[in-house]
Amino acid sequence: MAKLPFLKFLMIQYLIENGEITGYSFIKFCKRKDIPVSSGTVYPHLKTLSDNGIIDFKIYKNKKIYSFTDYGKEYSKEMYKKYVNLKKEVKKIDMFFTNIPSNYPENIKTEFNILYSLYNCTDYYDIKDLKKIKEKLLNILDIIDAEIEKDK
Repeated sequence: MAKLPFLKFLMIQYLIENGEITGYSFIKFCKRKDIPVSSGTVYPHLKTLSDNGIIDFKIYKNKKIYSFTDYGKEYSKEMYKKYVNLKKEVKKIDMFFTNIPSNYPENIKTEFNILYSLYNCTDYYDIKDLKKIKEKLLNILDIIDAEIEKDK
C-alpha cells in the first residue's frame, strides 16, 4: 500500500488512542485540534482504509463504528514506529535550532528560523513532507559545514 496521507495517518493515530472511530467523532476531534476537515474528505478516507483491510466496521444505531482489523493493528504499529523515528530525527534538528550560534551569517539564521517554524507545524504535515523538510535541513547543514571548513 502507498504511504498514507496525513489525514489517514491521523485517523490511524486516533484509532490507536481510542480503539474505534466514527466519521462524526473524527470530525469533532479534528475541529478541537483546528484541523480543517469535512465529511466529504473524512468518509472517503475511512472507506479507503476499510477497502485496504486496515479497518472494518460494525453498524450500531445507524452509525458505522470502525475499528482495526488484525492486519490493521500490525500495520498501524509499523506506521507508528516509522512516525516516532522520524519525530526523533526532527527533534535532534530542533536541538540545533534552539542553539544557533550568534556568529552565524544572518541569511543562515533566517533559513533556520523559517525551517524551525515549519518544524513547529510538523503535526500538520504527512511523512513525505517531513522527509523533504529534513532534506532541506541537511542541505543547510552541509552549507554550514563548508563554511566552517573555509575558516580552518
